[in-house]
Amino acid sequence: MVGYWNNPEATAATIREGWLHTGDVGYVDTDGYVVITDRIKDLIVTSNGKNIAPAPIEGMILADPLFEQAVVLGDNRPFVTLLVSPSLPNLESLGRQLSLTWDNREDLFKNPAILAEITRRVQTMTAKLPHHEQIKDLRVMIEEFTQENGLLTPTLKVKRREVEKRFAQVIDDMYAKLAEVRKGGSE
Repeated sequence: MVGYWNNPEATAATIREGWLHTGDVGYVDTDGYVVITDRIKDLIVTSNGKNIAPAPIEGMILADPLFEQAVVLGDNRPFVTLLVSPSLPNLESLGRQLSLTWDNREDLFKNPAILAEITRRVQTMTAKLPHHEQIKDLRVMIEEFTQENGLLTPTLKVKRREVEKRFAQVIDDMYAKLAEVRKGGSE
């Protein structure tokens, strides 16, 4: 790459000392292949100084067809949490499997049996991760992530910073609840 068309600032930020800085994070595997794991701008650095790449964790969670979108959070926080959006058809299927009744989507999203099953699945999928990468709490999001509401890019990637802004109150409440629980547990 020679540079960005008519954009010398972007070129200078990307090409430094003859090297192309892509913004990707990765490693070289035992066979000598480069494996890209995440984007530098998406890395989470907890308040304890732990670096966490959220994309692999989100990928684990999204391997379950119940989940449509997942956003791991925890930058400048003591641990990681999760905002998750279930697939509505699969959520309704789960509701039927659990013999639940509901009048509307919100009833299903707030049902304690559904929330317990979602939490159980996330904990099971992430149980083998290092302790600092394990999800400590989660919130189920009713609002869909779409391009129209500004939460997805044209390539359908989650706009992490926009999600954090949009759901700041939910996220802050989740961490406040966890702090309260931890405080109560140490007394």
